[in-house]
Amino acid sequence: MLASIWAGLTLEDDAAAYLEGRGIDPQVAATEGVRSVPRGRWSHMVADHSDAELAAAGIWHPERGYLQPYWHKDTAFLVLPYHDDRGQLASLRYRRIDGDEPKALGLLRVGADDLHCPPLPYLAPGQVVQAVRHDAPLYVVEGEPDALALATVHRHAVAAPGAQSWQDRWCCGWEDLPAVVVLADGDDAGEGLAERVADAAAEELGPSWARDRLHLCAAGEGLDPGDLLEAGELRDALDALERQRGWTSPEIPPWEAAG
Repeated sequence: MLASIWAGLTLEDDAAAYLEGRGIDPQVAATEGVRSVPRGRWSHMVADHSDAELAAAGIWHPERGYLQPYWHKDTAFLVLPYHDDRGQLASLRYRRIDGDEPKALGLLRVGADDLHCPPLPYLAPGQVVQAVRHDAPLYVVEGEPDALALATVHRHAVAAPGAQSWQDRWCCGWEDLPAVVVLADGDDAGEGLAERVADAAAEELGPSWARDRLHLCAAGEGLDPGDLLEAGELRDALDALERQRGWTSPEIPPWEAAG
């Protein structure tokens, strides 16, 4: 059912404008499968499905009733797909575009007891595979918009849905990467994410791999990669970092290079 919901959506004009306002190229977002639900449409989308179908999709729970984003069904929001290690759609996360709280409206995962933990970080495994193919660094950020910000400036990136969500197994496929850069938000939560990724990499890939290939950077005090993109500073900052380290990034957008 999640696949049918996602397949029936497009990136609406208001959502594209929201992304553009943050400096994110809507073409990047659409190519990465980002869709949107206009205000008021969510309740109509689920109305014709049985409780069993809604439960299997993670939209309805027999004890808790309707789950997010049902309670914000009159809000317009982005729909962000997460995939499993085979590249198949595994879960959807919802992010409102009106600026109100909560920004994220939960994560629906097929057949999962934990509705807040996707099988892989956002944009994995595709971005990991492409980074290996292009011998380019992989950036790890917090939040889906930051991953789309990195893709807008032609970098490969994956994102944790929250600073505390990182799982050790999410380092899978990193063995052949030339470098992994944790580009953390400039706050305590970002520092915590960097520490979790560092611990996971050392545990899963070994201390020597982590020492040689894992790099921890901060976007700046109180900033995140999205802030740098909006300020027009993200591309130059990454260019300077990569020149200093001797890394290369693709000369063409990652979504075009995928073929």
